Amino acid sequence: MNIFVIVYILAANIFGFSQMLYDKKQAKLSQQRIPEKRLFLVAALGGALGSFIGMQVARHKTKHWNFLIFIPFLFVLNLVIIYPMAIFGINYWITYVIHFLIA
Repeated sequence: MNIFVIVYILAANIFGFSQMLYDKKQAKLSQQRIPEKRLFLVAALGGALGSFIGMQVARHKTKHWNFLIFIPFLFVLNLVIIYPMAIFGINYWITYVIHFLIA
């Protein structure tokens, strides 16, 4: 297992979770919010599970169809692209992807 990728995934998910909670707090206080693009970016870069759990815990963005569709979709992409790197290692994963694309 690649410890760097595991730490990265954990950090991205913790950050995604905390962003949802912080944005909900800011919404309640009518303060400056986190842009939706940034919420999606963090989810796309590996924090989709944390973002989704944060949505459910804070009851934030749960009625927005784009979050209900794209955050789970980004989680599936995370499962397919980023999480295998943690299991098999980056070098093996890159070799596998190149082999898959060429074959």
